[in-house]
Amino acid sequence: MARWAARSHRLTQALSPNFQSSRVAVSGGAGVVLLGWIAAQLLIIGYVSWLQPAMALFGALLVVLARRLPPPAS
Repeated sequence: MARWAARSHRLTQALSPNFQSSRVAVSGGAGVVLLGWIAAQLLIIGYVSWLQPAMALFGALLVVLARRLPPPAS
């Protein structure tokens, strides 16, 4: 397990600038996809469950928190 963790850490360090900037894009993108999915649901089937607004809030939270991630360290 320790060997795998060390290898994973070295890989993350090697890819650090790209990994750091891509995590913002992936996190924000996940929030946008979730918001789009819920919007399409509401347009097609209407309000059905309390989970729809809850997931919309979660998607918005993902977008906001992704924008607040610290910039990559140099």
